[in-house]
Amino acid sequence: MYYSKRIAYNFLDSPVHFNSTVLTQLGSLLCIPSGIVKQHFHINWYEITVVSEGEGTILTNDIPKSVKKGDIYLSCPGDFHKIISSEKKPLEYSFFAFNTNNPTVKKSLSTISANIYDYGQRVINNKSIESTLNKVLKEFSLDNKFKNEILALLFEEILYEIIRSFDSIKLPVKDKSNSSEELCAKITHYIDTHIYSIKRLSELSDIFSYNYSYLTSIFKNTVGVTILDYYRNRRLDAARLMIEEGEFNITEIADKLNYSSLYAFSKAFKQKYGYSPAKYKNNAERSF
Repeated sequence: MYYSKRIAYNFLDSPVHFNSTVLTQLGSLLCIPSGIVKQHFHINWYEITVVSEGEGTILTNDIPKSVKKGDIYLSCPGDFHKIISSEKKPLEYSFFAFNTNNPTVKKSLSTISANIYDYGQRVINNKSIESTLNKVLKEFSLDNKFKNEILALLFEEILYEIIRSFDSIKLPVKDKSNSSEELCAKITHYIDTHIYSIKRLSELSDIFSYNYSYLTSIFKNTVGVTILDYYRNRRLDAARLMIEEGEFNITEIADKLNYSSLYAFSKAFKQKYGYSPAKYKNNAERSF
């Protein structure tokens, strides 16, 4: 076990709507020394990790970032996420996983996500967010009149404060010297953050206003693998983590990742990992 104290509300199976805010997870956690929150996949939600005490490292897509008291770390849809607590100063934090149906907020969060990928800026400091999230956790534990209405307002406040904080960050001037690398970075970012919603890779043509064959050629020459191979591997990595997490059954995972059938998913999974999804799930359950 990686924690000594934990409060968690989990709505992965059925996210809860508070007006325009869609709640997936909420809670707080005190890690044991050197405790590790194993890598997991964010399907279609954002998450803030609000550090209240201690120190640690948060890895997203295997890129580490040190965090300390007062830091607020933003994770985005499609991220592979892992947390490692310090041995001497165990990490204590609150977390809030969400999405939104508000078009303005959704657009702002998408812009923040793109800038995070380009510049690596994921950490903000905003005492108002920490204070409001503490109010949320307190309100959530009670059964008061107008509870849902108050929570909706508090969630909305947090989202606006997140956007305000990231908007205040002065980003460095980008190096435009390699347009091919920049284009490929945008392609990988789009695939990573839309892994749950992509129906056909040909839709990249509309997104980036280039012929798909041109995108494929540039991507292969720059990254070293085809767009299709990158997408297949990313999707299967997501499926593997979802199986390990155990929140969804095999059929649900195949459906969420837009496989044409359970058979197609099982075949692709076995080709990469050597086991069927069901066999891998059984092995994972024995391991954990």
